[in-house]
Amino acid sequence: MGTNEIHLRPSLGHSGMVTYSAETRVTYPGRSYPVSQLQFGDVVAMQMEKDSRGNSHTRTIRLQQSTGD
Repeated sequence: MGTNEIHLRPSLGHSGMVTYSAETRVTYPGRSYPVSQLQFGDVVAMQMEKDSRGNSHTRTIRLQQSTGD
């Protein structure tokens, strides 16, 4: 299982990076799809978890505002 990264620009604070796995899904009202379909500028909320090594990652990403809308 590979690990991927999403680079973030939070509304407050410094930019950062979060990892996700192939099982991570993006949810949007009435839909669920792969992370690869996120677009630059989409506004998201994430639930963060720690793995066995203490590294932060996300399994669920909620799309709050899509640049495609």
